[in-house]
Amino acid sequence: MFTGFDPHAFPLIRLIRGKVAAYNMHLHVIADRRGCRLVDLWSMRVLGDPREWSADRLHLGPDGHRRVTLRACEVMNVSTDGDWREPLPPRLSPDAAASHAAAWLAARRLDARWTRQYAVPWVGRRLRGVSSGDGLAPKRPEMLPL
Repeated sequence: MFTGFDPHAFPLIRLIRGKVAAYNMHLHVIADRRGCRLVDLWSMRVLGDPREWSADRLHLGPDGHRRVTLRACEVMNVSTDGDWREPLPPRLSPDAAASHAAAWLAARRLDARWTRQYAVPWVGRRLRGVSSGDGLAPKRPEMLPL
């Protein structure tokens, strides 16, 4: 089982932080009662870095998936060559770090673009009662062996 991640680093998504925490507490109880192993994504501080996520800020990017896989291997006692705790490279070069205001402004532009591209359409679909999958054919319409 997997807990939810801590959305503290994401402006709009962090509004559900309390709900995710409550959900995670329930998962801990369920996993304990059922004897399940639990991969705690909430405690993975590296997932608070936007570089670990795709542009929609809802799905992990390639390195985020790699780190969650390494964490799952750790929980399952599977040996690996990697460590999910490996630090990310510095975000800014020394020259770019000189302008904190420019970096802040660039981050707000990314937030605005994300809001237009992902958040507003999502809210609109919820208000209309429409799913993003409505009208799409299933990827695998028939059950087949894996």
